[in-house]
Amino acid sequence: MIAIAACAGVMVASAGTARADPVALSLAMRLSPERFPSLTCQQLRTLERKVLRAGGICERAGGGRGVGRAEPVPLLHPDGAGGGPRVGGVRVRCLGEDERLLPRRAKAYLKDLREAARNKSCEPSR
Repeated sequence: MIAIAACAGVMVASAGTARADPVALSLAMRLSPERFPSLTCQQLRTLERKVLRAGGICERAGGGRGVGRAEPVPLLHPDGAGGGPRVGGVRVRCLGEDERLLPRRAKAYLKDLREAARNKSCEPSR
C-alpha cells in the first residue's frame, strides 16, 4: 500500500493508497461553480485541465482527457529542487489516468464544470 501526504508542498509516498494532494485540489477548485457560466470556453477547458492536474490525473498515451505526464513524475530532483508540474505553487505528480482516483468533491466539481461547458456548446477537451 502507498499513501500520499503533503509535506511542505511536496507529495510524499508512504504505506496506504495513492491520493491527490488536497492543498493542490483546493487551490485548483477555488472558483465557485456558480461562476462557471460567466467563463469562456477556453477558461473552462483550462480550469478542467488544472483540476485534473491537481488531482494527479495523467495524460493518456496517444492523447485524450487528462493532463500532466503518463510516466510517474519524480518528487524531487537529485539536487533537492522540486520536480514535476505545479498547481498554485504546489508540486503535484501523476497518480494515474483514471478519473476514478479523484475524490468525490473533485468529481462533482468537474461534472459541474463540464455541464457548464456543454451548456455553452464548447468543444470537448482534447
